[in-house]
Amino acid sequence: MKLLLKKIKCIAVFIMAVSFIGCSEDAIVLPKITAGFTYTLNEETGTVEFINISENARAYEWDFGNEISSKEKNPINTYGSGTFTVILKAMNAAGAVAYFEDVIVINIPLPLGLPMTFDDSNVVYKATVFDGTAFEVLENPAQGGTNNVASMVGAITNSGAIYEGVFFELGTAINLASEKTLKMNFWSDVTVDVLVKLEEGVLFSESSASHTGAGWEELQFTYTGTASYSKLVIFVAGPGTAVGTFYMDDVMQISLGDAPVILLNGEASISLTQGDTYAEQGATASDTEDGDISSAIAIAGDVVDGNTVGTYEVTYTVTDSEGNTTVATRSVTVSAPGACDTDATQSLSAADLNMTMGGAVSATEDGATFEIIDNPDFDNDENISCKVGKVTKLGNQNWDNIQLDFTSKFDFNANTGLKIKVWSSRANTEVRIKLEEIGNVNNNVESFLTTSVTNGWEELTFPFAGADSDKFNKIVIFFDLNALNSDTYYFDDLQLYGTGSGGGGGTGGGGNSIGGGDGCATTTACPAAPAGELLNNGDFEECDCDWQLISNGGTASISTTINNGGSKSAQIQSATGANPALKQERFAVGSIQPNTTYTVTFDIKASGAFGEGGVFKAFIFSEGVNGGNVNATMHALTEDTTSISTTSWESKSYTFTTPGNANQVEGGISFLAELVNSTAYVNIDNVVVKVQ
Repeated sequence: MKLLLKKIKCIAVFIMAVSFIGCSEDAIVLPKITAGFTYTLNEETGTVEFINISENARAYEWDFGNEISSKEKNPINTYGSGTFTVILKAMNAAGAVAYFEDVIVINIPLPLGLPMTFDDSNVVYKATVFDGTAFEVLENPAQGGTNNVASMVGAITNSGAIYEGVFFELGTAINLASEKTLKMNFWSDVTVDVLVKLEEGVLFSESSASHTGAGWEELQFTYTGTASYSKLVIFVAGPGTAVGTFYMDDVMQISLGDAPVILLNGEASISLTQGDTYAEQGATASDTEDGDISSAIAIAGDVVDGNTVGTYEVTYTVTDSEGNTTVATRSVTVSAPGACDTDATQSLSAADLNMTMGGAVSATEDGATFEIIDNPDFDNDENISCKVGKVTKLGNQNWDNIQLDFTSKFDFNANTGLKIKVWSSRANTEVRIKLEEIGNVNNNVESFLTTSVTNGWEELTFPFAGADSDKFNKIVIFFDLNALNSDTYYFDDLQLYGTGSGGGGGTGGGGNSIGGGDGCATTTACPAAPAGELLNNGDFEECDCDWQLISNGGTASISTTINNGGSKSAQIQSATGANPALKQERFAVGSIQPNTTYTVTFDIKASGAFGEGGVFKAFIFSEGVNGGNVNATMHALTEDTTSISTTSWESKSYTFTTPGNANQVEGGISFLAELVNSTAYVNIDNVVVKVQ
């Protein structure tokens, strides 16, 4: 009982103490609240990430200025173009409030498209130049004619090269479904033709116009068809050699009157004099140039079912700006188009392969699609077949390909090799044929060539050696291996050719062995490698040894005028988009040891600067046994040499170490050197490979 009274007494004293303190006149001071934020802006997407820097706050309310709000501490908001006032309200637990606001200006770049005026600060007027042309956007330096205003224009400066020009990758495609004419203001002080080509659609379409050289003039370019195109290519005097600066402005798509109404059977074409608009059977076509019939364009190819081939009197009506009409007639010739050739019966046997697309073809699709379609380009001398194979890369992997399996293996003792017709819209397309054994992908051989025709058919031949016989029953076709694109390619008439034992077989890229040319006498045997060395003929003095010269869009040869000792060297002449190479394959078989370090040395000299994107590369490959199941091991000696001395020979030295297992070097080693995407050439001499 005494203990309880003692506790009650203590509690009473505590309450009195608290009461006394509560009567103090000292006020409680709460921490001051402040609101604030910073932000980061993605100018491409309009996405803003807000960073809250408020102090002593526990709750937030955001007004982003675009009718969107948030209560997050660090929100993210995406805007369209415009000016927005952002307000942040910050609060603490006691109900105190603070505000902060800032103005955000968003200018999301607009996609490049038509009209192209060069005046919109929110559009990036980026052009890609090729073959010597330069391009820039500047203020109109020569007001007058059809462009008598102060504005920005595109300046094209030609160096005088054939086919030089510029192109624009369009974010908004040009659709020819209804408006089939482009017009632009163009300045020139010399008479010149201008070619405007539309690409990256269904094949391509092009049109040209002539400029009188009288300053700013309006040029018009009219196209057929109804496709869409996302690349606009401009050639000034192409093909030609006009040197100087020209200006372009106000590129836009227009319609020169309503599309013609001609009743055809859908399989015929019409032939009209350029400059006519017309109508048939009561449908009228208005001339947009105030009754000047010569300035309007009749567009061939817009047809519906109706009349058959023949000649017809077409009545057309022209309406001027004042509403006056003129009725006239014109004789229209409707003629059947050129006919394609019915595809011959095909053979899908490895014994007499002749894949004409005249029947079904079964292909395995590995990153690419395959189908048989109507030949989109049969009006030529190279391939007038009605049906062709279409390959579309999906662009998801570097090795997009299609594969063709056969029930038996190819005989290159009875046949020289394979040939194929190909069509590509890309210049210098690499076409690679790889032969494999079904179920044993490591048993393979391949060869590749580079196309020389753009937007047209050509036939490529791939020789294989007699030693490649009875090994392979699968064909793998690659277009532009390692080019991660989604382009479309066509091929036809894949077949065997020749009567046997065709040449350098499967060693790459249109290559040919040295011998019988370039000042080289053909002999019957190669001398042994010099003492202590592993590679034959590293000084290129003996021309019948195992070097391969691989063109790949450029040239590779033996020079008899440039050398670093002796009388010869190897010369690789590259070009834009090309990668010619020099190769000696599978040498020193039986001498190469696993887990061993070797040195590679050679002398090299260049003719000039490699240019933008130009690079010299050199590799060694440790080889498994030929025809076995061990992949080669690549040793990169150099992949990024962008310049070489042009005044004196440079000596290069590299080391590599072979892999650790004996079966990885049973096939010896291979040496490869290439010059990629350069306008220069290099000479190589005194190649030596030896143990370190």
